[in-house]
Amino acid sequence: MAGFPLSKKKKILIAAAAVVLVLMVALPFLLNNDRIRTDITLVSRGDVVRTVKAEGIYGLSAEQKTLTAGDRDCRAPGFLLGKPVRKGDILLSSEDGFVLRAPFDGYVTDLTEGRSASVTVSAPDRKQAVVYVSPRWAKALKAGQRLISADGKIGYGTVKDFGSAVVKKDGLTGIPVQIELEEGKDSLNQTLLPGEAFTLYIELERADNVLYVPSDAVCYDPTGNPFVYVVSDSHRAEIVFPEFGIIGDRRAEIRGGLTADERVVLSVPDNIREGIKVLPDYSES
Repeated sequence: MAGFPLSKKKKILIAAAAVVLVLMVALPFLLNNDRIRTDITLVSRGDVVRTVKAEGIYGLSAEQKTLTAGDRDCRAPGFLLGKPVRKGDILLSSEDGFVLRAPFDGYVTDLTEGRSASVTVSAPDRKQAVVYVSPRWAKALKAGQRLISADGKIGYGTVKDFGSAVVKKDGLTGIPVQIELEEGKDSLNQTLLPGEAFTLYIELERADNVLYVPSDAVCYDPTGNPFVYVVSDSHRAEIVFPEFGIIGDRRAEIRGGLTADERVVLSVPDNIREGIKVLPDYSES
């Protein structure tokens, strides 16, 4: 059954409705394709540090001391000052509710039974310790480098010496680094128990009071050259290859090509390109 022919006016109305529908679908995409909304930051001034993670067990390389059943401090096999001893027990030279008392600090590494029963204790040197780092950082290690905590606090010690071969010991693997511990109420030798695991960071490089951008803002071209997206006065993204210094864990030093308070894209989206309009996701201060 043939349909009724449409009038010219109805055809025009249908065509117009179709155009409006297409525009409603496509217009948001067309508009948003020329802009992005993302976080931006400012070129600032401060300290830039590059570090490497270092892990250790306090007293791991300590002097081994043995107490036999005949010693006054080891009254019977497997007992120290009358208390039962097991491998891994922490010993301190003063009485404590959670540890055993011994004539020196340390932790039990071995026990023997029988007539020649003994307790072997690893007694750490309160002035030195050993940490292990990934071998990929071996060439960056130098004597005198400082150790800092995860929050950037310094004063834990300095690098004294380091090996060249990877070592596996007590669950730790890496280049062994001997460190000299600093004294103080918050120092390692005052806060750690013998046998306790710890993590510090060796300060490989440092630049104080310099211009920097967050390391997350740094991008790399196909040849590995670092650059950033600067937001211009017209709110457009511009690719800038500044002169970088230390590119650290959280900050990247700027030695030239950018000035203080210039705006830089912090969270770099995949669809960013030079010339696109940048809308900040937060108000700048």
